[in-house]
Amino acid sequence: MLIQESRSMFPPLQLTVYHCQFCEVRSRTGALVARPSWRLYWYPDGGAGVQFRNSSHFPSPEELLVIPPHTPIRHLSLRPCPHFYIHAKLGQPCDSFSGKIFKVRVDALMEDLILKLRDSEAQPNIRLLRACSLITMVLACLPEDIWPERPQDPRLLKVLELFNSSPGHKYRQQDMARTAGLSRNAFARLFKTQTSMSPNTYLIKSRLNQACEMLLYSEKSMDEIAALCGFRDRNYMSRVFKAKLGTSPGLYRRSGLASENH
Repeated sequence: MLIQESRSMFPPLQLTVYHCQFCEVRSRTGALVARPSWRLYWYPDGGAGVQFRNSSHFPSPEELLVIPPHTPIRHLSLRPCPHFYIHAKLGQPCDSFSGKIFKVRVDALMEDLILKLRDSEAQPNIRLLRACSLITMVLACLPEDIWPERPQDPRLLKVLELFNSSPGHKYRQQDMARTAGLSRNAFARLFKTQTSMSPNTYLIKSRLNQACEMLLYSEKSMDEIAALCGFRDRNYMSRVFKAKLGTSPGLYRRSGLASENH
């Protein structure tokens, strides 16, 4: 019997859940903050929402707010009320969309998953599966045209996999070109065609994303984060942060943590 290799028709999805929590929202206007993750917010009793650009968005109890990565919002609440949220990432290029927020109607299955996620006694693996199910169900409701196309050239995919999994490694362009089996010039042209940016720009973006994740979702020191993300030292990381994000790593960490500290 001839057995042929089976190839998946789906590209890999690197779904990571950072936070999944119910809490009480205090009556307040929060600080402007952006995160490197997708954020889902549900206010079952209403009375809370977010400010995006110059507009306020208060979803009904039948709606979830969906905030893409790196989209700056300000939390708003008219009164103390219950609040459910999830932070998660999908991996590149799905995490590169930003600049818009969405409302998704909560159907019976979504609400059932949310209510089951309140059960802190449930087995951790079961809670994780429920959280992943909810995230994928909600994001699948978003418009199809928002999702960036994935690079298709297998020569480039090898390099992107390295960038996305280990952005802190010291890469030289000749080594990246060799991995792709191309000359330096041919590699640079292919990279720009497939990603709309240079290899160095993409790498800096990947390092910033990883640094943002560690600042908000780990207790690592600034020195540790700089070293793990491929920055020369914490001072250089701070300069890159201010140039690209308009803030310092320390302020980014403090404002991000305070934004969910209801």
